[in-house]
Amino acid sequence: MTATGRSSIARWAVAAIGMFAYFVVNLAHEGLGHGGACLAVGGRLRALSSAWFSGDLSGVGPWGQRLQLAGGTAVNLVIGLGGYLWLVRRPPARALSYYVLWLTTFVNLFQGSGYLLASPMFAFGDWQEFLVGLTPPLVWRIGLIALGLVLSRWSLRRGRALLLPLLPAERSLARREAALLCWIPYGLIGGIVYTLAAARNPMAGLSISSSLIGHLGGMLYLVLTPLRLTPAAGREGWEVPSSRAWIVAGAVLLMVVLLILGPSIQFDGG
Repeated sequence: MTATGRSSIARWAVAAIGMFAYFVVNLAHEGLGHGGACLAVGGRLRALSSAWFSGDLSGVGPWGQRLQLAGGTAVNLVIGLGGYLWLVRRPPARALSYYVLWLTTFVNLFQGSGYLLASPMFAFGDWQEFLVGLTPPLVWRIGLIALGLVLSRWSLRRGRALLLPLLPAERSLARREAALLCWIPYGLIGGIVYTLAAARNPMAGLSISSSLIGHLGGMLYLVLTPLRLTPAAGREGWEVPSSRAWIVAGAVLLMVVLLILGPSIQFDGG
């Protein structure tokens, strides 16, 4: 127990839940988002990995191709907004369930809004390709950046506010626990696990770059969340307990990412 009567954060459970949240955000972006949009506009699936999606869009028009490019971000934002409404309207009554929902919600919101902000700003990735052929290009670029900035700032503010039920009232302890709840998933899962998975891909160089941009760059607001927190006075907050079930589930997902998604899943001879 700590001096304030709280036991230490269950780090392995936090890591396992981080594994789940990153798995959801990754499959939502690459599989459901890009892959689903590819099928919706008449394309064919070629390959899916932990860092990229490949589809055949032969014969698909410019706006169909743009829809496929936008699909990853769009699905992340839809899932994130759905999770946000759940947290606000019917928040889970147990710490473990609340943290699972909080983390899954905000990694999707941070990924979607952060990518929407950074991709057109620094001229890389999906939204840079989305802009090709659009006129006037500067107006489109500024509009996307502005939308990404608004959504990013809103997500950061709401993420901080909705993390407070898991934190004690004492400020230094609250920020220390918030850092563990945010930085373990960011550094261990986004930084190490998904980089190792990308390294197992035949296109390792491209995959590692894409993974670092998506899972570290796109999630940068997860690093910022514990900073400048104002704990809720007069309440101890919930503690995130350990959970064998979540640790086992996290280990299974770890193997799926490293052994299956990292090397990539091939479709239709892709």
